[in-house]
Amino acid sequence: MKKHYFARLAVAGMVLGAGTLAWAQAGIGTKKPAPPTSRPTPAGRPAAAQPVDPDGPRVEVSPPEFDFGEVWEGAPIKREFTVKNTGKQPLTVSVLASCGCTVVSKPKSPLAPGESGTFSISYRTSRLGHTRKRVTVATNDPTRPRAVIQVRGCIKPVFELNPARKVTFRGLELDSTETQTMKLRNNYDKPVHLKLKEGQDFGPFEVEFKEISKGLEYDLNVTTKPPLKLGINNATVVLETDLKDLPTLMVRLYARAQPRVFVTPSPLYVSPRMNKPTPRALVIQYRKDTPIKITGVKSSLATLTWELQPPRELPAGASLLSHRLNVTLPAFEDIPVEGALLEIFTDEESGEFAKLEVPIKRHIPASRLHRRVPPPEKKPGQEQPAKPSGVKGAG
Repeated sequence: MKKHYFARLAVAGMVLGAGTLAWAQAGIGTKKPAPPTSRPTPAGRPAAAQPVDPDGPRVEVSPPEFDFGEVWEGAPIKREFTVKNTGKQPLTVSVLASCGCTVVSKPKSPLAPGESGTFSISYRTSRLGHTRKRVTVATNDPTRPRAVIQVRGCIKPVFELNPARKVTFRGLELDSTETQTMKLRNNYDKPVHLKLKEGQDFGPFEVEFKEISKGLEYDLNVTTKPPLKLGINNATVVLETDLKDLPTLMVRLYARAQPRVFVTPSPLYVSPRMNKPTPRALVIQYRKDTPIKITGVKSSLATLTWELQPPRELPAGASLLSHRLNVTLPAFEDIPVEGALLEIFTDEESGEFAKLEVPIKRHIPASRLHRRVPPPEKKPGQEQPAKPSGVKGAG
């Protein structure tokens, strides 16, 4: 009986193998190998090179760059350039500068085959030091759609100013009177005579201009004139020269005035994103020559917590010291609509700064104020409320 069983099994295997071979030959039930995939090309690059029309437009720009070397401040810098169509179809041309200090003229466009056009590049030499800009000539030349002209050189100052270009006062009080002197030394290859332009108003500054060496050295003395306004005080001094290319020199004056003791930031703003208690840092600054101590902190918010850090050591020569006050503000929803107040108490002798007040305010960005609020979703079996009578557009 076993012989008959194994015989039948062998016959079945032969039949199954023959059937599988027939299916494979016919392509039935077998997985065909995947066709070879093409190699991906980088973004922006065509899979296959596009044919270039040999009879298309061609651009040629001369000279290929603009290196004006070393020039004096204010010197006029300008150069003419030629753009030529060496192709067999019309060439469209436009010229673009990379910044406002580079000015370009508009060339003729389109240019016929063999035709040339010109344009100019001018550079304003008011910014001192080495410069590197570029001008782009955009065309319909398929082989060169953009021809870049490098513009570079170095602008030398006619006068060396010390301090450079501006006079800055820091750490002043509203009634401070301080003086600084700017030295002006001639670097030019001949004497240059300077004088104050008449009719200038220097606002919170008094200005005195002196010639130390004729045409070579000058002093500009600047003194703050109280009362200064809180924050930035500024003015501009215009000096007239006898140079055609540089008729005036300008010197900026800045003075930052602040109370003897002040807190930043103030006020403290809490936004809707602050949905949990949030740490913030306050800095109490005061003059180094009149140090103070923080004696206490009080807030109208019972849940506000605070921690005072030791005075910070500032760099040598700094006129201010500061305390850091770390506070933890409550979440936005726990701030009253009308706001709250944080009070910082000091031992300042005059009493003017014995109590510093920092308002705590809610702040909702304008983008959220105008954001449309979606209507509540209607639950199954719930009817929509009726529109109130007499109210236009309600509901």
